[in-house]
Amino acid sequence: PPRGHVDSQSGHRTGCTCTASELILKSSRTMLLTAAQASLAAASLAFTWFVVNGCTRPLYGYRCLEKCGATLTDNSGTIHSPGYNTQYLNNESCSWNIIPQTESSSVLITFQSFSTEGLSDFLSIFAYPPTNSTLVARYSGNELPYQVVHEGPLHLHFTSNHLGRDKGFEINYSIVDGIAPRFVSDMNDTIVVARDNVLLPCPVTGIPEPDVTWYKDGLEVHSILQSKFTLEGKNLSLKSVMEEDAGVYKCRAENFLNSTEQTFLLTVYVPPLIAKHPMAIHLESIFNKSNGTDPDYLSHPLRPYGQQRVVFRCSVYGVPKPVVYWKKDGEFLLYSYDQTYSSLVIEPSSMSDTGDYSCFANNTVGSAESRPASLTIGLTA
Repeated sequence: PPRGHVDSQSGHRTGCTCTASELILKSSRTMLLTAAQASLAAASLAFTWFVVNGCTRPLYGYRCLEKCGATLTDNSGTIHSPGYNTQYLNNESCSWNIIPQTESSSVLITFQSFSTEGLSDFLSIFAYPPTNSTLVARYSGNELPYQVVHEGPLHLHFTSNHLGRDKGFEINYSIVDGIAPRFVSDMNDTIVVARDNVLLPCPVTGIPEPDVTWYKDGLEVHSILQSKFTLEGKNLSLKSVMEEDAGVYKCRAENFLNSTEQTFLLTVYVPPLIAKHPMAIHLESIFNKSNGTDPDYLSHPLRPYGQQRVVFRCSVYGVPKPVVYWKKDGEFLLYSYDQTYSSLVIEPSSMSDTGDYSCFANNTVGSAESRPASLTIGLTA
């Protein structure tokens, strides 16, 4: 580079025509200064200097800080923090814009190294333009971040505070034709009724079109039962759904840029079923001798007539758990139970309790009623 002479008192330069270019000045120590800084030097010494071409951010020592921020339109390149691999300065604020030239392009960012003062100095990545844009990621500390893939242009912003420093970061970026898979809407938990057909959507898009794989409870669906599941495009079709089809489903989409996935819960509702109907009960004497009646359905301590304990039981099943009501001669009684194994207790019994009893089960998707069971009371000597 060209050399010349500068007087540290006057700032007068000879031997080179320059304005505020950066200068390295040599005496008992060497410093990298701008011409303006050189003219303010206090020592009454003469210095030898030369212009440092392309350096706009001088730092004391034999180095020049890399330009802080840029707009990048090349298909690939490297981004360094200022002073990378030595130390960046305090109170930095640098921005880089990575701008693809076509709409159907994505930006890939790969971190080669990353080291900043944790929770103090940050690299933030936004969708471009940065005004009111979405935050894509924010990093601080010494952990190497994962690759970032983003559809469309990006804005990177680095800030440091007035305290500590670190060596900074090196980032490789590339602009590629294509768009990573992304979901255009959420896959919400789904409720279906047993024996219905259901189509589970996977609302994902990308360029090129992503490959879609479905999983149930962690297993690929085609490894479970191929005849049960059918792919219709990206969507999963289930015919005549059964309760065992309930579970956690996942749709995973992948193309050469990236992959993404969403999970949701499929719940199968089952209308109430009567698993065990109530049994008829006949009381025929002043004492309850049970006459072989199943003790599960008739308690039989010897008691005087009119004080016997009668128990009807009805077992029901359904999803969600049914509420069970009891009827006498077709009319609802003032009893209801939320148990799946429900009992109707009549104690003490009397002649007025004679009649036909049935249990009625109800949930949000249906109802069922048991066969009637008669209670007869006959007085004998």
